[in-house]
Amino acid sequence: MSLNLETRKFNIIEQLVGIQDEAIILQIEHLVQDESTEIELLQALNTCVFPDNELRQLLDLREKREKQELSKHELDLLFDLIKKEEQLRLERINILGKLAQLRGVSLPELTEELGIQPQYNG
Repeated sequence: MSLNLETRKFNIIEQLVGIQDEAIILQIEHLVQDESTEIELLQALNTCVFPDNELRQLLDLREKREKQELSKHELDLLFDLIKKEEQLRLERINILGKLAQLRGVSLPELTEELGIQPQYNG
């Protein structure tokens, strides 16, 4: 009877070790997946940038608007650039939100970690 009990104990221990190994493997797979997702989000964040030439054009058109020197065509262009900049800004916020959630931190904590400063374009 003692041998049978010892055999059962050994079998249970083997099963527990197997289950533990599977759990560790799943945790590693999740970490790898999270790392891959984080890399994808960071890459998306880096491509979600308003082009320099369009930024200069936007700033020039804003300055002209303040002086009330815009033609109808320039005003339309200004609104198109503003819309594009706002869409990129919303996309960046969305990406940052996903990244913060993935890391388990708040958005302000994430922006501090990444060294991202808020931009105020008047």
